[in-house]
Amino acid sequence: MADAGVAEPTHSTPIEAHVWRIAAVVVLGSIMSILDTTIVNVALDTLGRDLHSSLSDIQWVITGYFLAQAAVIPVSGYFANRFGAKRMFIIALAIFTLGSLLCGLSPNMGGPIDGEELLIIFRIFQGIGGGMLFPLATAITFAAFQSGCCDQIAVAMPAATAVA
Repeated sequence: MADAGVAEPTHSTPIEAHVWRIAAVVVLGSIMSILDTTIVNVALDTLGRDLHSSLSDIQWVITGYFLAQAAVIPVSGYFANRFGAKRMFIIALAIFTLGSLLCGLSPNMGGPIDGEELLIIFRIFQGIGGGMLFPLATAITFAAFQSGCCDQIAVAMPAATAVA
């Protein structure tokens, strides 16, 4: 028996293909950020050896990334409301990707700053983009799935990112 005033759905509305494409793109962006954390955790010993750094110094590569992520998560919603979630997601993805490229190049860059310090700086930059990806992905996905199926995507999106 249904509660008074609450209509029971009579049929399932099919979800349009473009909505699934949106969900796939934003979930992949989120997975990249999460997977990047795991990859660097596994590579800590190799990073320390290749950059001739102690483990306590090279751990800042992870710490800087996490601190940058934590700092931008709360302001992601503000920027999404002010400039648009899609635009901010693209900017966050670009920052994350550029940060990834710079992290890869950091051991080979010369100058007054050594490879370890550059890697930490670039990981912080990468963490800024990565930290914005997940909350923006969630907002974009829920906005795309407005047709009453949010409960399905609410379960599917975290499950997909947990695979990473």
